[in-house]
Amino acid sequence: MFKQTSISTFSLDINKGEKKLQTNINLTLKPGSVCFLDGANGSGKTTMLRTLLNLQPKFRGILKNNYFKTFEGHYVSNSHPFDDYLTLHENLLSWCGAPSNQYTQEEMEKFLILFDLHHKIEVPFGLLSDGQKKKANLSRLLLHPLKLWILDEPAVFLDQKSFQLLINLMKEHQKRGGISLVITHIPFTISNSYFLKF
Repeated sequence: MFKQTSISTFSLDINKGEKKLQTNINLTLKPGSVCFLDGANGSGKTTMLRTLLNLQPKFRGILKNNYFKTFEGHYVSNSHPFDDYLTLHENLLSWCGAPSNQYTQEEMEKFLILFDLHHKIEVPFGLLSDGQKKKANLSRLLLHPLKLWILDEPAVFLDQKSFQLLINLMKEHQKRGGISLVITHIPFTISNSYFLKF
């Protein structure tokens, strides 16, 4: 379980430079919240996330953020933090090697089996398919549990089985009191979730 935290907005306006992108955003994210953001390119989805996380100033309105003074969460997108020339195993060992990442070899193997990547363990990361790279990136959510998940088009490149696995992981995260902010054009079915259309 994660400690009680929340993010809320009231009549929030966001902008990029001098350009106002969205107005009058009212949203509450509390433990167990799942918020889906959808909209055209350039509509302000990424700017919204940056504003909620205090990574850029709001334009106008009220933003209450009682926990994320600095970014402490996972950000998963189509880019990744891995080295194309290292094997999948070497990449995960390197990423998990930080003192704050507590893990065991058995846990890593369990997560790789879960994502159907165990047979690719010694393959250079750059030779993996786009779907396998996305699953390796998503495995970070389990290798180092954090309260906040920011997922930018997480279903892209996933097959139906992997997509259902992602949904199940998000449901478990929700039950533990985690918060998920998800940019997606692909419909998800998760109870008690928010949907914000830009």
